[in-house]
Amino acid sequence: MAAKTESHIRVAAVHAAPVFMNKDATIDKVLKCISDRGSSVDYLVFPEVFVPGYPALIEEGQIIHAGAWPALSTMKGFEAVADAQIEALIKNHALTGQCFVVCASNYIDESCLRWMEENLGPQELVKRGGGWSAVIHPFCSFLAGPVKGDGRGDTLVEAVIDQRELGQVKVWIDANGHYKRPEILKLEVCRRALWADDEIAAESRKYDQGRKV
Repeated sequence: MAAKTESHIRVAAVHAAPVFMNKDATIDKVLKCISDRGSSVDYLVFPEVFVPGYPALIEEGQIIHAGAWPALSTMKGFEAVADAQIEALIKNHALTGQCFVVCASNYIDESCLRWMEENLGPQELVKRGGGWSAVIHPFCSFLAGPVKGDGRGDTLVEAVIDQRELGQVKVWIDANGHYKRPEILKLEVCRRALWADDEIAAESRKYDQGRKV
């Protein structure tokens, strides 16, 4: 792996299975992973809903996008298409968003299947394996991975990205320049608090801004 410079960031997608439906144990697993690898990785991405329960891009000059996906390819009817769909989506985001994408996905292990069978009954639509983790360059090439299934167990899909390479993408896809056409298309975001959680988040932002965090 290439040596890091000031323009380089070491990223990693955590390709791992959670301790299914056990929040405390999964949090412990997350903390251990961060403790074990945090000193060697600058940007660590965990899979979607890794801890049970669900805990703008070009305009903000996004450099790295964290793409988190569940193990969809283990579901009946999605075996042949889920991985291809995820790859297409994250590559499209990398190219059009002009950013690196770290895609982290969990896989289904025996403990997950056992919990579902004990609590939900026999499972005919879900099987062991799945997951698709990779690090993607803005030009859609693989910097690491993809890693699929549970054959390697819990692992990091790791790469060093060079932020200077973003300039090459800008030459080809100027999504924030003349391609943007603001006189034709505009994006407006409603920032009013609509739910209780929104109000809590808004108060947190005010506190953070006051402290200049």
